[in-house]
Amino acid sequence: MQQMVADQRKVAERQAQVALDRARAASVDVRSVIRQAPAAYSVIDAAAAADLVIMGQPNPDATPAGDPSLPADVILGCGRPVLCVPYAGDHRNAGRRIMVAWNGTAPSARAVHDALPLLVAADQVIVTSVGDLPEGKVGLAGLVEHLGRHGVKAVAKPLPATSSDAGSIILGAVSDTGADLLVMGAYGHSRMREFVLGGTSKTIIQSMTVPVLLSH
Repeated sequence: MQQMVADQRKVAERQAQVALDRARAASVDVRSVIRQAPAAYSVIDAAAAADLVIMGQPNPDATPAGDPSLPADVILGCGRPVLCVPYAGDHRNAGRRIMVAWNGTAPSARAVHDALPLLVAADQVIVTSVGDLPEGKVGLAGLVEHLGRHGVKAVAKPLPATSSDAGSIILGAVSDTGADLLVMGAYGHSRMREFVLGGTSKTIIQSMTVPVLLSH
């Protein structure tokens, strides 16, 4: 057990050095912290003093494979917006064309307001919803009007509910519009210290093709 812990620490130190080298090359001020603890709880604890958590999507082809539950644990437990970045592709220009997946719920509203600095700076903002929203919820027109008061010129693009898989419909719209960043609320709950994401959020995280900003 001691040897395994020592080996894992060496791996962590190498990974931290790579991050430090890349950050310094980009003139970004960083510091690294290595903790011997479950990864999700380490990130959740550190997020209490952060504006944004950035996480990589687990690579299912990696050896050893990434933990598929890690992003869900952090998203639902940290209380901060989480930017998930796909393990494949070049996403350095993400944020120029942003799609907002909206359904009028509290997580959706929180995601929009967490993303406001990015929405204000974007070249294009598309707000979309899948199918009809429940009666009484703020619709796309109301969201466009609200964003306009913050200086965001958004356009509405309603999506028909052609299937029961809203996540796949949203990902299809991301591809069709050329969006390079998706903003959405994360849905789920924690029970017995085990975090569970709802169907749409789970589909998005598993199959994302662009970075996704999620709030819960």
